[in-house]
Amino acid sequence: MHAYTSAVAFANALSTLLFFLPLPWYLKSWNIGTCVFMVSNGLKALVELINALVWSGNVANKAPAWCQISIQITGSDAFVLPACILAVNRRLYLISLDPTGILNNRQRIIWEDLTICLFLPMVLTGLALIPLDHGFDIYEDLGCQSTYYNTIPGILLIPFPTFLLSVISGIYGALNLLSFRKRHMQIREFFATDSSTLEVRQYFRVVALGIIDAVVTIPFTTWTFVSFIIDGDIHPWSWQAVKRNYGYVAYLSYTDWWDAHDAESTVGDYYNLIIAVFFFGLFGCSRPIIRGYKEAFMSLGNMLQPRKLSLGSKISSNQTNNMEAELGIQFAERSTLATSMFSQTSDANT
Repeated sequence: MHAYTSAVAFANALSTLLFFLPLPWYLKSWNIGTCVFMVSNGLKALVELINALVWSGNVANKAPAWCQISIQITGSDAFVLPACILAVNRRLYLISLDPTGILNNRQRIIWEDLTICLFLPMVLTGLALIPLDHGFDIYEDLGCQSTYYNTIPGILLIPFPTFLLSVISGIYGALNLLSFRKRHMQIREFFATDSSTLEVRQYFRVVALGIIDAVVTIPFTTWTFVSFIIDGDIHPWSWQAVKRNYGYVAYLSYTDWWDAHDAESTVGDYYNLIIAVFFFGLFGCSRPIIRGYKEAFMSLGNMLQPRKLSLGSKISSNQTNNMEAELGIQFAERSTLATSMFSQTSDANT
């Protein structure tokens, strides 16, 4: 594996750890959008790490079924990111409107969040297969890579949904800011109750996520959507023409794909790490979670400490004392018996 792809593989390994490390604490709060976001991006980084290890120094088509699965996981991230932020911003907006109503309809809200940030991206990922002219390519040191064939159906089914989800999420983010300014005391009282599974600081972090979505995600998806229309060469589309060679696989050595590598491709290679560091800094470094890290490491340290007793570790102190007393009695009895036998032997000799 070359130095550049080794660095990308390390970045994906670190990204996987950063995404999954705070997950147990957010599962307790039933924040579906945040949890799905962590799982989806963590799986994407893990899959890309596996691909880099399996196809290190080779381009053999050794696992076509895995390639089909892996490109679905990595490709779905384009829809999961804006959809999860939309689900989070929408729930915050509902909390700002009626905090007690969220508690009374928690199960319904959970299913709505799952529909937005899980089922909807699954449907969009399936529809994204329609405009593709072939399934995947194999890059040396990177493994299975998804393809894109720029057509009108391709633009409508891939960049446009991400742009639309980002815009709707940005609208909810702006409404959250306005609503918080009007009802900040009511929201603080809600998070102070025992029924709430979130804290005020967590609420502010999620609001910050919505603001960053409006500042970063919307311009990026807009630029992507427009660039596919203006800069891209739009091909005519028909089912027969596009799907004629769907089983075709392009094999690119490191030199082949590195020659066409640019700054945009480099950002894409380190995309997982950029998102992971940002997300972990925002959601993985709060005081309760850091306290949980310490408790987990202390528990692990206690488990790894060597035990003082090996054979008698399962014997309680009372049982140990009883055994010692019994052994002492037996030793005294045997000493008395030996003394009497020695005395009898001496009398007989006399």
